Amino acid sequence: MKTFIRWILTWAILAGVILGFLFIHLKNPFYADDYFHLAVLKFMQDPSRVIWKYFFGQSTWRPLVLCSDYLCLKLFGLQPFGWHLSEVVLHSLNALLVSVLAYLLFEGASARWRKFASLLAGLFFAIHPLALLTTAWIACRADLMATFFSLLAVILLLSAQKSAGWRGLKSGAAAGLALIALFSKESALALPFAAGAVLLFFPENIGAKQRRTFSALALIILLSVLGIYFLLRVNVVGSLQGYDPVEFRAGFILPRLWYHLPKVLWFSLQDYLFEHQPRQSIGYKILFWAYIAFALAALLPALRKPKYVFTFVLWTLFTLVPIWNLSHMFAYGEARLLYLGLVGAALVFSSSVFLSERKPLRGAVIAAALVILAMLGVRSVTALSALRERSQSYEKLKNQVMQIIAQSEDHNHFKRLYIYGLDVDFYGLDPMFKVAKPEWLDRIIVPAGIPSLTWIDKAELDEYKNDYPMLPRLKVQYTDQKTALATVAPPEDLIQAVVNDPQALVLEWKNGWFEEILPEITQLSHERRFMQATYAYRMMLFPTFSFRKRSYPFDWKLSPGLDLITPEQFGRLYTFESKNDDPYLVSPGTVFLAIPTAFMRLRMRIGPRKYLAPQEQEGCLSWMTEKDTDWQAHQKVCFSIQADGKEHDYELHLDRNLYWLRSNTISRLRLDPISFRGRFWIDSLIFSPVAEPE
Repeated sequence: MKTFIRWILTWAILAGVILGFLFIHLKNPFYADDYFHLAVLKFMQDPSRVIWKYFFGQSTWRPLVLCSDYLCLKLFGLQPFGWHLSEVVLHSLNALLVSVLAYLLFEGASARWRKFASLLAGLFFAIHPLALLTTAWIACRADLMATFFSLLAVILLLSAQKSAGWRGLKSGAAAGLALIALFSKESALALPFAAGAVLLFFPENIGAKQRRTFSALALIILLSVLGIYFLLRVNVVGSLQGYDPVEFRAGFILPRLWYHLPKVLWFSLQDYLFEHQPRQSIGYKILFWAYIAFALAALLPALRKPKYVFTFVLWTLFTLVPIWNLSHMFAYGEARLLYLGLVGAALVFSSSVFLSERKPLRGAVIAAALVILAMLGVRSVTALSALRERSQSYEKLKNQVMQIIAQSEDHNHFKRLYIYGLDVDFYGLDPMFKVAKPEWLDRIIVPAGIPSLTWIDKAELDEYKNDYPMLPRLKVQYTDQKTALATVAPPEDLIQAVVNDPQALVLEWKNGWFEEILPEITQLSHERRFMQATYAYRMMLFPTFSFRKRSYPFDWKLSPGLDLITPEQFGRLYTFESKNDDPYLVSPGTVFLAIPTAFMRLRMRIGPRKYLAPQEQEGCLSWMTEKDTDWQAHQKVCFSIQADGKEHDYELHLDRNLYWLRSNTISRLRLDPISFRGRFWIDSLIFSPVAEPE
């Protein structure tokens, strides 16, 4: 009974600490992926159907999360408070399970010290920015659930290993929990190996032979569960692929492994220690020196029993296996990817304290540990505030659009709403509006220039089947009796499309407010047509750049780390060699009009590479106007590149870009041809008032 009360008190402490951080965030609006989850539940005629049938792509199948979302919708409706509170409860239970796991693993010290170290494990896990960011975002429930059931499975296996009584039942229950964890999220794929590593070295009061035997048995059981999951997944989804398609051959896997794995390891280490803190910030510096002091003080005790740190590092490494090819997702602050691995980080931290019970270094270890916890807490406050601002921007945007549409009777009859000025954070724009206004299912809301998702009445699909160039392009992912889920991309020439579409409404998010810009776009469209016709035979007024050796010096400026190799003979191409991941060239000063410039063609050859990561697959052209003093983020167009050692023409219709048409006079250009180290050769860069210049 005393043990039960102690753990209840431990849970109360951890839950109180977590609630202290997240209390003001319990009323955060829904955000981004949250609306996709809500739309699935609201617009499918029978959400239970998709438990045994995938409905979007072939990357995710999480039936238990769908059931959990359905329950929350019934209990809390569209009030985010209840959803957030359930996440807080789930995270606090995970923190408690981390403490329990630490207590079961830490043996050979006084009871008080053991309890203290296990509490530190729970606190580290509870207040770490990665954990709190995951908890504060409702769409990350899958990670919380997968971790919860994974921890329960490991604790049950440890209990079965310690005592012969009910061993079979406990092992069977652990297998069931492992399957439930896999039904929550694919990150639980790491569980058999993480659990096997723990059972191989712990608990210490059991002989090594017995541990090896039980660890092997547990690994077989959990791998069998994994096999059952794979069979079910292939039957339901049709493949084993994740976010990116996977082919099980060396030529596919090895180049990706070589590229992604070092980055995943480095980015995850940075996030576990500092969570995106700028290196020049005072918080980073304090944490850095606190970690140094902690490592030095705990080094000797840790070396006496290296299996503690070794085992828990293995746990973290195994949890990175499911994201081995997703290093590009760290650019978006994907805290949820590292949530399960944070268990290992918490155990490394707390075991270092646990092993330092003896004086004289105990005080130094505790002091450094408390500084680390305090600074992680400070970082959590900052990171949570940033998340809250982003979620509130969603709500602010939604309210303003509703207000604009309510102010005019004409606006109420739109069929297609395009919104400029939004970044990729707003890919969930369409579900956000339709969850609030289901009567808008006959319409499409698209962030201009960003592929996104849309829910739409099935009866409306016929209008978009013929790929009419003036309409958005839809690719249906799922349909039921009344609704359909589709990916949607704006028309290729959105300027012309909205001018010719009487049912289009165009807004721009600018300086925290919306402006209706259809009249401006209409005027720019007329000017574009007139000026391009006027300048069609004045090709000399548009710049053409050659990148062959001439008698005059090369006049483009090169970025640091980009070398120019000059050929011996005139007329041969210059060779550009990049020694970093951000090579670019800046043109000499130039003056030409933007509106009559219809087209750009870049002829370029890139040295062959076996694999281009997602963040490496584009080149970009940026520009400055006479009024600009620096490069503007929105004044940029990008194009897909091919790194096959062959010469290709990369063509851009500049006159389809609103920001280009607004630019009036172009004064300088910047070309970012690649975003990796390597060689490339540029033949020419041509601007023209006609679509296909000679």
